[in-house]
Amino acid sequence: MRFTLTSLILAASSILSVASSAAPEPEAPKLEVRSGDRRGRGRRIGYFNHGRVWRWDDRSDDIFIRALRYRPSVYYGQRFQYCYQYIPDFRRRWDTDIVFRGNWNRDLTFRNRWFGRVRYNGWRRY
Repeated sequence: MRFTLTSLILAASSILSVASSAAPEPEAPKLEVRSGDRRGRGRRIGYFNHGRVWRWDDRSDDIFIRALRYRPSVYYGQRFQYCYQYIPDFRRRWDTDIVFRGNWNRDLTFRNRWFGRVRYNGWRRY
């Protein structure tokens, strides 16, 4: 078997090319943003109302999600759960209007308008 100089150079350059290509760096873990409370324990800020602490960026309760007839594709943290449970017009429209459900699932402005109805009077920061 006869190797030519060109084939040796081609093989060597292929090996060097593969060896020098950088392996993709692993994705950095997503860190949960926390803000310190007065005691410095690093707890996230929440709001106490209706017998519970609401932390808007946490997941909705599993029991709540399982009970829904129509599950949203976007929960928007606990915001959907709050709107559904405590804004009667939201719940009625969610349960009866497919266009309403579609707007919630794809339109951030629509979600913010509904969530903007939350009034924090009497809520306790937690």
